[in-house]
Amino acid sequence: MRPHRANDAACDRRRNGHKHCDAGATVDRPLEAWRTLDRERIGPDVVATIRRALFDSVAIHDGRWPGVRRGDAASAVGVAVRVLRRPGLPSPVCDIAMSAVLVHAVTGDPAAALVLAHGLQRLARGRRDAARLNGRARLWAAGASRGPPDSRA
Repeated sequence: MRPHRANDAACDRRRNGHKHCDAGATVDRPLEAWRTLDRERIGPDVVATIRRALFDSVAIHDGRWPGVRRGDAASAVGVAVRVLRRPGLPSPVCDIAMSAVLVHAVTGDPAAALVLAHGLQRLARGRRDAARLNGRARLWAAGASRGPPDSRA
């Protein structure tokens, strides 16, 4: 399954059997990172790749999108909430909106982290990888109250 391979690409097994992941690993499909990468894999390099993908040529037809492009977390959350109401997740528009939210969630914005968690839970409904997606959602929801991971502060 592609999401699993994306996570394992920058991870290796240590002698104790636990995975060690390179949080600075890049991703080949940056606008899918919100749903394919575990939180610890989303480091500064991945965020920079996502930002480039978002702001080079992508746009959503929403009045809040200019605010998203300026880096406003509230605008990103507002666009994502509207997109998550639509049926048919994931979609390219959903990936764009949730990627914008991910950029803010990684830096510790609690509203962005909660919207990201909600999006992952919505996406999980009826999918074979629901347990993995719901696990990621729980980590983002819990992290909303703790702030950013130390490696990204």
